[in-house]
Amino acid sequence: MANNVDLTTAIETVRNAFYGRDVRQALVDALTATEQAVNDLNQNKIKSGTIEYTLEKATSSVQIPLNLDFTPKQICVSLRDIGTPSPFQNYCTHVQVYKGAYFAVICMGPSNGATTVNVPAGTYSIDYIAIV
Repeated sequence: MANNVDLTTAIETVRNAFYGRDVRQALVDALTATEQAVNDLNQNKIKSGTIEYTLEKATSSVQIPLNLDFTPKQICVSLRDIGTPSPFQNYCTHVQVYKGAYFAVICMGPSNGATTVNVPAGTYSIDYIAIV
């Protein structure tokens, strides 16, 4: 479980300061502590990236390896299709873990009355954000 940022001391210092210089310094200290906590969180707890993938031939589903060098507690992926699909296309994405490796899986939902749709060939971008 992640530790919460505790700014209680900084807040009390500002609350109890009587002189302008003390107040300014207390605000600087509080902002510095906040900046450090946010930077630590971003660098150590949240990781993100993009995987570019080119599908040469249409297929019913695609498993794209994320090649993570860490084990996420939670992960969310999103799909970007380069270009403008015509007609509109209904993509489905989810994360699959197989033998410890993480994959973004892409499949197609029905559109225009079709019941089975293949993922079309093309270049895809998978964006991920993970909590470590």
